[in-house]
Amino acid sequence: MTDDVRISADIHARWISVKENVSSITARFWAHERLWISDPNFAVCRAEETSNDPDLHRLKPLLPFVRTEDPNLEGTDYLDSLVDWRRREAGVILSLVSTSGCAMNLSDNLPQLNAHGLGLLRRKLI
Repeated sequence: MTDDVRISADIHARWISVKENVSSITARFWAHERLWISDPNFAVCRAEETSNDPDLHRLKPLLPFVRTEDPNLEGTDYLDSLVDWRRREAGVILSLVSTSGCAMNLSDNLPQLNAHGLGLLRRKLI
């Protein structure tokens, strides 16, 4: 017996992440509260337009012990930011999570969200 099941892969504040996960999330809507509590991963709102976080582009989870100025990393996508979407794109994942009725986990640094980010959360999740 299981209580809840993660129904998507990792969500990052990147449009490609939403496109890769939307079918997984929507295909499992039917199972929510029938077989388990569905967990579509985190609701993410952070973007250039929604956050004042000075570290917004510093997170490099694939490089925890590597210095980003290492010349051997030139030309790799490991240095790409995990945030590349706009406010409207963030609204898509928030709407998807909200309408699913599934478990909702916020992963943003809420005090760093600006008025646009907090407004987006209020409109989509409350």
